[in-house]
Amino acid sequence: MEYWNCGANGRSGARGGNMTDKEIATRLRRLEDREEIRVLVALYSKHVDDHDFSALATLWAPDARYSWKDSPDVTIGGEKVAALLKSRIEPTGPSFHVNHDHVIEFGDDPDHATGLVCAHAETSGPTGQNMAAIRYHDRYVRHGGQWKFAERALAFLYFTPVGDYHEIMRAEHRMRLPNGKTLLAHWPTFQS
Repeated sequence: MEYWNCGANGRSGARGGNMTDKEIATRLRRLEDREEIRVLVALYSKHVDDHDFSALATLWAPDARYSWKDSPDVTIGGEKVAALLKSRIEPTGPSFHVNHDHVIEFGDDPDHATGLVCAHAETSGPTGQNMAAIRYHDRYVRHGGQWKFAERALAFLYFTPVGDYHEIMRAEHRMRLPNGKTLLAHWPTFQS
């Protein structure tokens, strides 16, 4: 059986013409995969903010990698990633991670995908409240029938105390860490 592929305006959709049951099933599976990956990313933020590190550990493939851009340090495995994040996050106060745009791309292997997640975070700690703009560079893998992180690398546009937010976008050193260290951000500032 074949189906007519109509776009929102009633004309032929992007693929045009007729679609087979197999093509429809493949496209439906891809839509379901996208949604499952979006839920995976949302759960990462929820578990970090809830300080639920046991649940966080379940989101990773066994050989998953976690890193910061430009850092030689790579943490491998869900339990180790959760332990690392626990050591950095548990001593702090509340946080709130918000995911924005999420680009998910698939290749030929239906069990692998890549993603770019744009996000903001509000964090608190002994030195006060901070704000961050983050890009997560992700690889996802279907493991045991569920989508998991295969890799997550963080890159920051800025990390700054709330009081410095008004000037941070024009600064060269936009990584103003709670320990007082300042660093270049992971992607450039464009000046006119």
